[in-house]
Amino acid sequence: LQPLVNLDTCEITGAEAFIRWDHHIYGTLLPEEFISIAEESQFILEMGDWVLNEVCRHYKNWMKEDLPPVKISINVSSLQFLQEDFADRILNIISSHGLNPDFLVIEILERVMIRDYQQMKLSIDKLHEMGIKVALDDFGTGFSSMEYLSRLNIDILKIDQLFIQTIPQDKTNSAI
Repeated sequence: LQPLVNLDTCEITGAEAFIRWDHHIYGTLLPEEFISIAEESQFILEMGDWVLNEVCRHYKNWMKEDLPPVKISINVSSLQFLQEDFADRILNIISSHGLNPDFLVIEILERVMIRDYQQMKLSIDKLHEMGIKVALDDFGTGFSSMEYLSRLNIDILKIDQLFIQTIPQDKTNSAI
């Protein structure tokens, strides 16, 4: 987990779960090196459940140690998010750990918005009913419109870092 820290108070305000693959020959592999293969093989569905179970297990232990509650973000693939039973699967896993789902933030990539708007809207609405926040990651890398954004009721907007990095020297990006 990578902590999110308030720089004024040095308090941990949340965390984001990242997956890495410790390969016995190639060493530590980053998600961009294996996620597309996991998606092609549908293994991403099992991997996503495993990640959420691990996050819940750790979070439950933190609560037992009386650590302050924080939001935990996990990234999900479009294959996971666009499943009809996605929100129910999330709730079942969280419930199996005896947790309230409001600690969770589900992060999706902007390109998911374009693939199946109706299913995306249904999943976001179900997640909101459970108290789960939804973040849109890498915003600015695709072609989604502000209209889509406003109709989907996204809680957190994470703007693509390449867009942000060009603001000082790019007048157009700076104006946007």
